Amino acid sequence: MKIIDNKGKLFGLINIIDLTVLLIIVLLVGFGVSKTLNTNSTIINKTQKLEYKIEINNVRDITVDAIEVGETLKEFKKNIVIGKIVSKDVENAMDNVKTSDGRIIKAEIPDKYRITLTIECDASVTNTLISTNGEELLVGKSLFIRGSKFFTSGVMVGVDQ
Repeated sequence: MKIIDNKGKLFGLINIIDLTVLLIIVLLVGFGVSKTLNTNSTIINKTQKLEYKIEINNVRDITVDAIEVGETLKEFKKNIVIGKIVSKDVENAMDNVKTSDGRIIKAEIPDKYRITLTIECDASVTNTLISTNGEELLVGKSLFIRGSKFFTSGVMVGVDQ
């Protein structure tokens, strides 16, 4: 008995092309199943209190006065609570300015301020993601935030676990 007969069948039972396609499908399904089972095996989900910082630049004194420590902070677009303000640091806003001799120096912007807010929240922490109420906490992320008396935008500059 021949291994491949004159009709292209393996041991006279199955076409060699059909066998190749069947093996490829079985391998792809096996690879997909193994990836699915192994992906979530190391994720540890826990909720914990943490603090993060938001920096707000170039605001007027009216915004500085409207932001109060102890106030609940919300993300504006989704209207979800993203924490409670536990501290507010205010500094004069600075900008890079070119001098007449070509140097670039930091100079104060008149009547403008930089605010750094420290926010406390209950966050869901995994090995790949930190979030509060579904809002990811990522350094460098821009946020539109609001309180009871203000609306502004800021950038997340730090997360402390």
